[in-house]
Amino acid sequence: MSIKTQAAVLREAGKRFEIEELQIAEPGPNQLLLRLGASGICHSDESIRSGAFPHPTPIVLGHEGAGIVEQVGTAITDIVPGDCVVCVPVPSCGVCYTCLRGQTEICERRMEFFVDIGFIDRAGEKVVPFFGLGTFANHITVNRQSVVPIKTELPFAQLALFGCAIQTGVGAVLNAADLKPGATVAVVGCGGVGQSIIQGARIAGAAKIIAVDPNASKRDAAMTMGATDTVDPGHHDPIEQVRVLTNGRGVDCALEAVGLAETILGAFRMARIGGRVVVTGAGGKEDICLSPNELIHSARTIVTSQYGSGPPARDIPAFVSMAENGQLKLKEMVSKTYSLDQINDAFDALNNNEVIRAVIVYE
Repeated sequence: MSIKTQAAVLREAGKRFEIEELQIAEPGPNQLLLRLGASGICHSDESIRSGAFPHPTPIVLGHEGAGIVEQVGTAITDIVPGDCVVCVPVPSCGVCYTCLRGQTEICERRMEFFVDIGFIDRAGEKVVPFFGLGTFANHITVNRQSVVPIKTELPFAQLALFGCAIQTGVGAVLNAADLKPGATVAVVGCGGVGQSIIQGARIAGAAKIIAVDPNASKRDAAMTMGATDTVDPGHHDPIEQVRVLTNGRGVDCALEAVGLAETILGAFRMARIGGRVVVTGAGGKEDICLSPNELIHSARTIVTSQYGSGPPARDIPAFVSMAENGQLKLKEMVSKTYSLDQINDAFDALNNNEVIRAVIVYE
């Protein structure tokens, strides 16, 4: 027996979404049927939509979601219908080589959890769910490894953010940046992930948090999240501006949330000698060029942080608690909510730099 769902389908890269009625199968033994409450729109979704990241189509995008469980498979014993869950785009098995070493975000078996799920259109053609989720639909079938159960009263429009922006940004700080209280920090790129990084730095006790972004509204938003200073890279050399703000030294840690060679190299040079550079952004195709002389004599440590560098089953409940006690600001990150029918308007707002996070809210 199949289940009907409304979904935003991308039929061809670079085109607009089409709202279609699709079918999904009832959950298998280790799967769940979810009714989505909300889905955030991440720049990774736009990278697929625009064709910057080649991906098979047709596809239902969306990977930052939260909802209510409606059915559970026969092998699932720790989740029941009615439970609230956050969707996880980076599932993990818990028992492979990397998982046993605490690197669940690079689980060796993660691609297995994207198989045997998806949508079927009216012509009988399979429609791919992005990251095994496809949260731009009001119902989805997912694997157990792709959700984290949560007990909270937070609204879905805010709860959805934990699925990507919060886990990626706050996790990068608390798990990968190795910040000490009183540290100086630069955050390059102040979208959803960048604003989360700023909040993570504030929670970690950073004394100076410098937000670097060409968009004035994002710099203003950064100040509400905990930034102490802002830098407009279009006004003057951003590296020099950061150094002026740090007595000519550079920051203890520079975190990059754009994913371009230029901004990664800029973050590298914003860090002080012996400082740390954390790269969370992805998307650029250009090589990053550093001379061996600069690399060695800067004594900087470069690390990458994929999906917060920590297990979502541990981190997401902890981050939800931080939001409930006021440490994390979520309402301020949700710039505007849209219905599924308005999804093309939401992507226009994203591309016009009008939002920190646009969120699809389902009835």
